[in-house]
Order: sequence, then C-alpha cells, then structure tokens
Amino acid sequence: SAAWEDAYADALAGEGEIRQLAMAPSKLHEFVLALKQRFEDAAQAGSMPVLVTSAQVRPYVRMVAERFRAQTVVLSQAEIHPSVKLDTLPML
Repeated sequence: SAAWEDAYADALAGEGEIRQLAMAPSKLHEFVLALKQRFEDAAQAGSMPVLVTSAQVRPYVRMVAERFRAQTVVLSQAEIHPSVKLDTLPML
C-alpha cells in the first residue's frame, strides 16, 4: 500500500550505498504480521503471491520478507513486463 511505501521510504537513513532501514521494531512486526496473513490467505486460495513495491524500497522490503519467508518474491514495478497480467490482492 502507499502507506507502507511511505513508511519504508521515511525509515531510510543514510546516503547512497550506506542507506539502512531504521524502522521501529514494532512497525516492522506489524508489517510482517500483515504480510504473513496476506500470503497465507493467497496460498489457501491457490494463488502464488508476489510482493510488488517501488524500486526505492524493494531491497529493504526484501530484506525483511526473506527473514520469515525466504521464498517470497519481491519485485519492483519496473521489473514487471507491461504485458504481464497481475491479479491484485488486498493491500497491506
């Protein structure tokens, strides 16, 4: 969602290649719980979910997602070919 995109962007500290995610642990926990629930719901419905985010925050979202579910695919919008059909699930 736009709210999570903003939360990640606002939590980036540093410049260039030394940027780090400085999000509060409680906020990260909230994100992980919401993400787990969405992925579980999608799996039960027979879907293969992919998390799509902006290129700016993609590495940081991936870093968080892979800690609890290593097989989670995290893509930026720029990595998806225009001809690919996506089914949108409820946003986090």
